Amino acid sequence: MSSSPALAPAPAAVATKTAPRLQVAVDHHRCVGSTLCTLIAPHTFALNEAGQSVVLDPAGDSLAAILNAAEQCPMMAIGVRDLDSGEVYFDPG
Repeated sequence: MSSSPALAPAPAAVATKTAPRLQVAVDHHRCVGSTLCTLIAPHTFALNEAGQSVVLDPAGDSLAAILNAAEQCPMMAIGVRDLDSGEVYFDPG
């Protein structure tokens, strides 16, 4: 009689929440180049030659970091929304 090793049950599928696809926009009529966004979310924002913020990669940092950068902007120059659902995460007004 041969004894075969017991097979371990397959791991249960783990539901993972994917990060939302974001549209991150900087209003250059408002931006004064305070650099807070580049310090808070350095993989998402950089300064251009004029010293104003530009979006490098809307997926460069976590949603929390990008929203923090938008909220901390002293000129309220950053808007953030979900590209798929259209949900506005931060509207600078």
